[in-house]
Amino acid sequence: MNQERKVRIINFRVYSTKWYCYEPSAYDKIMKSNPLFLDNFPEKGCTLNCYFGKIPENFINLKYSIDGFGLKKKKEMTYRFSQSKSKEFPLEDCITEIKSNSDYLSSYNWATTIAIEKIINPCEFGMQDKNGKVSTFEAYRFFRESYDRLTFSEVFDKILLSLLTEMESILFDELLISEIALLINDDIIVAFPKNMGTQREGYQYCEGKSIDNDKISSLIQKIHAPTNNWLGNIAHWRISMLIEKDPWKRFYFGFICLEMLTHKTFKKIVAHNKFDVIMETGQIFDKSVKMPFSYFIPNENECRKLPLMMKFSLIAGVLNPTNYVQDVSDFKECKDFRDKMSHEGIYEKDGPPLDKLNALLDFYLQTILKNI
Repeated sequence: MNQERKVRIINFRVYSTKWYCYEPSAYDKIMKSNPLFLDNFPEKGCTLNCYFGKIPENFINLKYSIDGFGLKKKKEMTYRFSQSKSKEFPLEDCITEIKSNSDYLSSYNWATTIAIEKIINPCEFGMQDKNGKVSTFEAYRFFRESYDRLTFSEVFDKILLSLLTEMESILFDELLISEIALLINDDIIVAFPKNMGTQREGYQYCEGKSIDNDKISSLIQKIHAPTNNWLGNIAHWRISMLIEKDPWKRFYFGFICLEMLTHKTFKKIVAHNKFDVIMETGQIFDKSVKMPFSYFIPNENECRKLPLMMKFSLIAGVLNPTNYVQDVSDFKECKDFRDKMSHEGIYEKDGPPLDKLNALLDFYLQTILKNI
């Protein structure tokens, strides 16, 4: 009887930065807590692993193997077209050639590796016959037909959104690696290699705190729950902002995220009385005077008539009353800048107010995520 082969689909991303790292004592604590692990996530048969600080050696080697696999296929195709005959190039030689490039793996001070692994039965999908022979054709067919589902793009965004509640956003400055591969008995059968990105120079310490794995694990599962599907688009635009290098695109992506967050948060506050209103008395917000939103906004239809600025103003009064004036001022500056970008095509020498936009997103996203 032929032994059934082990088929793994590994999807992993590495976010990194040259600019920042945790201070040494916090770095040591974080390294000891590696990895963050969730079984049967994001679906049955999958496992999630997150590693902080250094890229695990097995993922570096897997990246070398995936790119060596791609180089092998490229060489064989080029040879076939130029020589009108086939020639097989050893995978080991191609991997060695990849590793010989000293600048291949960009240097970094901090990396966050997120990996989702799914194990499947090869016989169920026709990848292995009753005699134990592997069908590369069927493996390719399965991989291509299932690719969109197996990439878990929205899941990765939500995981990263959860990590941002415990880690500085600047630690995700660069999407260094993003790969998915199908392996049978640890041999790569299908992969579509991508090039690694480049990074800018710099180095600073981040706030010295360790990471609460239990807290993040719980939050990842909450965000992934069907009741919180509304966070999918918000996570997408927040992560798009973080890894975008052009400051104008970065600002635009970030404001899309903030605008969506404002509408969704306001609707939840009003429709579900999620928070009490802190009524303004004079020039300050008096925490002792509270009443539900539904007392003065009668129904959901009325909410649609309110301008974005007013919605954010009410949200700021509820969620961050002590910094209300500054938050509203910063939101107005960001909104005015976005409006000018959209309607006047401005290009100012100093660039968009990214720091203010990032601060608003950091605070209000974390506050909302604590209350989902």
